[in-house]
This record gives sequence, structure tokens and C-alpha cells, in this order.
Amino acid sequence: MPINTQEVLSVVEQLCEEENLRVAFKESLKGGAIAGSSTVIGGLLAGPLGLALGGAVGGLTAAFLSQGKFKSVASIIRNDLTPAQKERLANSVWVFLRNRSVWDLAEVSKLLCSPSVKLMLLEIVISTVFAVVGIIFQWRKKTRRMESLENPTPSSRA
Repeated sequence: MPINTQEVLSVVEQLCEEENLRVAFKESLKGGAIAGSSTVIGGLLAGPLGLALGGAVGGLTAAFLSQGKFKSVASIIRNDLTPAQKERLANSVWVFLRNRSVWDLAEVSKLLCSPSVKLMLLEIVISTVFAVVGIIFQWRKKTRRMESLENPTPSSRA
């Protein structure tokens, strides 16, 4: 039986949960600002030792304040994407599956046994969700910031 949109999204959600794919909405930038400003203040007040102490205190403060602010990608797909955005994600994954001659869920399960295929599928999910929402990802305790190539910042003119 052919795979429908809901089944594709379900497979994507399961894969994102298995890989613990999570995102931070602006919290990474706030944390960097807190850590950076406390490092500067520490350096101004106490010199090189103040840099170390300010950085440590700022880093711990930022970590404490951002606790619980990371959200799973599966939850975003389920609850935050509009039907059109879900359809766009499902179509991207469906094209990937069709290019590998996968037509039903049993074949998808076999295909996902390969780590390289999982990685390719996760890259599709990351790029599609980023294009739709514009977010920073955390994947297996590594944070990756993706920059959009579709909307480059305009260069300043003299």
C-alpha cells in the first residue's frame, strides 16, 4: 500500500525522536550575550582572572536560564507547523523515498536501517524545517546553526 502524507510525517517524527533532534528558539543567542557580557565585565573589573571568572559565571547563568527552552523537532512538526508546511516537509521526504524506489512502509523500515540513509533523511528534515521556521538545531548534544542561502543579507553600499 502506498505511503500517505501522515505516514511520512509519522516516520519523520519517529526518526527525529530517535536522534533526539531539538531546536532552540533564540535562546542560544541570549545565552551568548549573557556569557559574553559577563566576560567583558569580569575582564574590566579584575583583568585576566576576571575574564575567566566572568566567563564561567556568565556561562553557568546562561545555561541555567536556557534550561528547558529546547524543543523537540517531532513536537514542532506535530504542533507548530501549518498544514501547508507539513505538506512541504512530507513532499521533500517523499521525493527522497521515491528516488530510492521506496513505495511502502515496510521498505521504509528496511531503508532506515542504514545510518547513511538516516543521515540523508535528517538533513532533508533539518533543511526543510529551517527553511520554514528559521531555527538553530541541537542534534546528539551538538549544536548546529544553519544559515539560509535563500535569503542572504543585503550588503551595505557605500
